[in-house]
Amino acid sequence: MIPRYQGKEREQLNDQQLNVARDICAGKRGELPAPMQAWLETPLFAAYASKLGEHLRYTEEMPRHLSELAILCVANFWGSQYELTVHEQCAREAGIKDQTIQALRQGLEPEFDDISQRAIYFFCQEVLFTKKVSEENYQKTILAVGSRGMNHLIGILGYYTLISITLNVYQVPADAKSINID
Repeated sequence: MIPRYQGKEREQLNDQQLNVARDICAGKRGELPAPMQAWLETPLFAAYASKLGEHLRYTEEMPRHLSELAILCVANFWGSQYELTVHEQCAREAGIKDQTIQALRQGLEPEFDDISQRAIYFFCQEVLFTKKVSEENYQKTILAVGSRGMNHLIGILGYYTLISITLNVYQVPADAKSINID
């Protein structure tokens, strides 16, 4: 039986994979996370997908705490343990309360003091579970993040769905290690 996921080592990469891995490591991530190691089987896909992720994660189109909350909503929806492990810490660093993170982990509705976080949470839940969004949740989210933030949020939902499906299909363990090339 062929294993679904095996972490990569530099020596295992062909020239095209190595070039893409170097580009990813030279970016804001500074390393090659597990999902991107899996994507290296198709280097061009890995290159483009990682650039999109870098833009979504490291630009200021939406406040970081709201981005991290949205990422946790997606990871919880898909049951992506690796993504939860990585982004729960990022969410804490961005100011998301431990009670919120634990409620999400348990599939419970968190209590929010921040109306922007509340808007993001309900927007994400509605989109993920119903594949559409009501006018009420759309308007609350636009007020919270603006039109640029809305596009950013939609991008986060799509990108982290891609990440989560990758992790789930390849059965990437929660403790999979990132690597650094060179």
